[in-house]
Amino acid sequence: MPLPNELILLSIVAVAGGCYGFILGFRLLARKRLLLNPPTSKIRSASLGLVEINGVASSPYSLPAAISGLPCFLYQTTAWVQSSLLRR
Repeated sequence: MPLPNELILLSIVAVAGGCYGFILGFRLLARKRLLLNPPTSKIRSASLGLVEINGVASSPYSLPAAISGLPCFLYQTTAWVQSSLLRR
């Protein structure tokens, strides 16, 4: 059976951990809301910071995408190689 001093120490650690988790949860909730609901604006009036813009890109120059060949302005390709050779 634990001693009373050990129970007091354990309860203090549990309360401190609970408070830390509670505060951390509110920070994560605020970050989630910021990332899921950014303000939508036009490109002319976009303010500094995190904003969401929508529209159609247009330019006299485009390049073909590496895999699909469709015309685009920017693309990124990642290639993975899986090896099934067993080393002895």
